[in-house]
Amino acid sequence: MIKQDTLSKLLAEAEKQKSLQEKQLLPRPLHGLAQLLGNYPWQILGLVALVSALLAVLFKIEIHIL
Repeated sequence: MIKQDTLSKLLAEAEKQKSLQEKQLLPRPLHGLAQLLGNYPWQILGLVALVSALLAVLFKIEIHIL
């Protein structure tokens, strides 16, 4: 009996989350590169900085910061 109550609660919660996700009240799961990077600007800026630093080392470019 307890297992059935727990199962029915879980099913109700799953239906609730599905309906909220369809209404776009919950964020949709990210896939592929978006999942790896996330959608935060600081993560994208960090990736750009890393690639820039690697290219600078690769091509032996001196970067002068004020």
